[in-house]
Amino acid sequence: MASNIDGTIPECAERQLDEAFKEYKEKLKNNSINNNDQRIQQIENVIREASSNAKKLEENKEASLKDIDNQVKEMVQLIKKKGDEKKKEVNKIYEKQKEVNDKQMKHFKETISQSNLKLNQCFDLFCTSEEFKQYDRKINFVRSKYVRNFLEGENSFGNVTWTFTTLRLNQQAYGVAKCDDDYLLVSFHTNEIYKYNHSGNHVDTILTKQETQVDKMQQMTNGRIAFIDVGYTCIHVCNATGAVIKTIGEGVLQEPHGFHIDESNNVIYVADGGNGCVMFDLDSGKDLKFISYNEKHAYSDVALTKTGKLLVADTLQNEVSLYEDKDKSLKVLINKGDEDGKVWHPHKIVVDEEGNIIIASVGKLQLFSSDGGFLKRINKQEDEISFCRNTVKAK
Repeated sequence: MASNIDGTIPECAERQLDEAFKEYKEKLKNNSINNNDQRIQQIENVIREASSNAKKLEENKEASLKDIDNQVKEMVQLIKKKGDEKKKEVNKIYEKQKEVNDKQMKHFKETISQSNLKLNQCFDLFCTSEEFKQYDRKINFVRSKYVRNFLEGENSFGNVTWTFTTLRLNQQAYGVAKCDDDYLLVSFHTNEIYKYNHSGNHVDTILTKQETQVDKMQQMTNGRIAFIDVGYTCIHVCNATGAVIKTIGEGVLQEPHGFHIDESNNVIYVADGGNGCVMFDLDSGKDLKFISYNEKHAYSDVALTKTGKLLVADTLQNEVSLYEDKDKSLKVLINKGDEDGKVWHPHKIVVDEEGNIIIASVGKLQLFSSDGGFLKRINKQEDEISFCRNTVKAK
């Protein structure tokens, strides 16, 4: 821009400058307004987005809470279903065990009513057979340690268990005899003789006189029963109701352990700890013969072979002998020893239908031929057969 000689700006030029400045100022103003509008628009867009997000967040929260409630309902229903299943399991076990108890209680009451037993006799009865064994039955629910894992497995919710413990001690059965009607007679050193069928069910009780202690038994004809009375160290013969009709060996016998009755010859043989083997007349009760006794022997049982010869078990000499009536002596039939085919403390002899000899001794139950030849061992070593005063007992 040209200036005057005195340095001043010409008037025309000054006007142009003023217009240019106004134009620039206006443009600047318009640009600022536009920028602000854009910024405001951007902020408003952010606010709208934030508002929309806040609404969505609230909707998500409500939806999540609803989902949680639904999940809890499903889990509660599943847990309740599991719980109902466990309750049914508990009730099933209870009903089964209650049925067993009810049947036993009914049988106990019937037994007491039929037998008309005194209280102490009833107690002995309940403590003598497997049929009357009582248990302390318990049903338990074992809680899962981590209930939240119940979905992971069948038993993670918890388990129903039941246990039982025996409430009584078994008594030792001292005498067992087979009846003609295929029942078993069992004694326990009391004045009762219990009758069982082969299913183990008690069917009858025979009561002898109060002071009697029934040991070994043998059934005779006409329903009579002969038994050793350890309380009176003699042998009684009673009828089917338990009334004693004959007593043999009282005042003679000292320690009767086993006996055998030969009704065909009217003789009873008794293995007596104080007299050896004694023969009595069955009708009169008089002693007929004392067979080979000295302090080196301890006879525990006797039996007759099919030919009528007498077998004698000696627990002191650890042998089984055959009595030779001709020379009045005992011939050793089976020797002592721990190996099979030999005996150690023989205490029970039985002759079977075929004439073979069954011998119970410490740890073994063996079968021999009629001439003493070893046939087989009946029990296994792990059966652990022992004996208590002439009585076989399997542990």
